[in-house]
This record gives sequence, structure tokens and C-alpha cells, in this order.
Amino acid sequence: MNDFFETFKKDLKLIKEKNPMVHHITNFVTMQDCANICVALGASPVMAFYSGEVSEITAVSNSVVLNTGTPDNERIKSVIISGKEAEKKGIPIILDPVGVGATNFRRESIKTVLQNIKPSIIKGNSAEIKVLSGCMPKLNKGVDSVENFDENDKITAKILAKNTGSVIAVTGTEDYITDGEREITITRGSKFLKTISGSGCMTSTLTGGFAAVEKDMFLACAFGILTMDLCGETAEKLLLDNEGAGMFKVRLFDAVYNMANTHYDFREGIHFEF
Repeated sequence: MNDFFETFKKDLKLIKEKNPMVHHITNFVTMQDCANICVALGASPVMAFYSGEVSEITAVSNSVVLNTGTPDNERIKSVIISGKEAEKKGIPIILDPVGVGATNFRRESIKTVLQNIKPSIIKGNSAEIKVLSGCMPKLNKGVDSVENFDENDKITAKILAKNTGSVIAVTGTEDYITDGEREITITRGSKFLKTISGSGCMTSTLTGGFAAVEKDMFLACAFGILTMDLCGETAEKLLLDNEGAGMFKVRLFDAVYNMANTHYDFREGIHFEF
């Protein structure tokens, strides 16, 4: 456990020192927030999505975040081009299949993406991961999950990790990360993360920042999610009595910016099975 947290702290400082480039093909709703939290972490965001340039942008990036929250044929084409270039160059790929179960177009698009590229990390909520595993969950609220996540779902996530060769992360009230063998469960975070749009998308960006400096994708994924959880807790604690979601978001960015120099108590809410 000590090695895990020492590596976490080392990687936080490494991101600030190296300022790695994280290329995003992400959704229009949260693009600016993802760029801002990337900068706060210490990385450099690029938000190119035109198919005519994404290959060149990807080639000089340190990690790639592919978020399908506002999909269309052109963006899916760009996702595949970027993913193929990243694979060729050995650049980590984080896939966030936002709302994959919401429409047939999204399901077929992600199916095509996964037929063409192999993500290093696939991060989604419980409904999204269930869809990728071949299950059809109940109708959710747009791209938001109303699915519960239980021990059977952990088994499903492990099988998906083994079948895809990707690290699988299921985010929610309880976060679960597995590479098919190792697993981490995190029960940290803040209720206010549900009051702002894009907390999941920003978590993918944070994961991309760690993947740019950390060779172990299982650890990079865990570090990205843990950063959001811990910074959410910090942001909530700093809220004044008359403050809510708006100031929480501002304080969240500040918490990420100051993360490398902030002391956190890691003794509770993190369960390892290595």
C-alpha cells in the first residue's frame, strides 16, 4: 500500500515537471472543463477533433482521451484515426464511452471503435460498462446511470478486462478498477460531484494526465479517479454556508492545482486486492 501512495505522489509531481500533452477528442458539453482541469493538474490539453489533423496531433501527444459524449460520424471517424495512430506510437488510450447504452447509434459506434482499436483504459459508469459487457441495463437518464453496482458486476468488469486487454474502471458512489487480476475499490469523494456536469469526463482527463507519465495503466487509472475523489472532498470542505455547486466547481479546480502539495489521509476508503 505504501508503494501505491508513494508512486501516486511521485506521478503528481512528475506531471507538473514534464507538462505532458494530453490529446482529447471529447464532447462539446464539457470540453472547456476538461481543458481547465488538465491544466490545473499540470498537463497540456489539446482538443483537436477534425479527422484531417488528429493523426498528426496524436503522434506528438503523450496520451489520448477519447470521449464519445456528443457523437457523430465525423467524430467517430476521428476517434478511430487517433486511436490507430496512438497504438502505432505506443501512446496510452483512455476511452470514455459516454451514454453507450442510450441509443443504437452510440452502441454501434462504440462497437466499431473497439473493432478498430484497443484502449489502454476503458472508464465508464455502471450502465456503460454493463453495455460493453453485453448486458442491456434499464433505461437511464440520458447519459447518466441509475444502475446499481454489486459484486456480480465486479466479476463482469474483470471478465471485460480480460477479454479486451484493457484496464476497466467503473465509477460511481463506489469506484472499481481492475485489469482482470488486480483490483482497487475506492469509496471516497463528494456528493457535490453529482451536482456539476462533466465530473466523469474530467476524471477521464485526469486519468489521461497520469497515463502520460505512468507506465502501469492500472495505477494511472486508479490515480486519476482517486485524484477526483480526494479533490472533491477538499472542495466540499472549503464551501461556505451560502455556497453550492458553482463554488464547488471553482474549488475543485483549485484542489487539483494544489494536489501535489496537499496532505491527504489515505487510511480509509481504499481497498486493494493485488
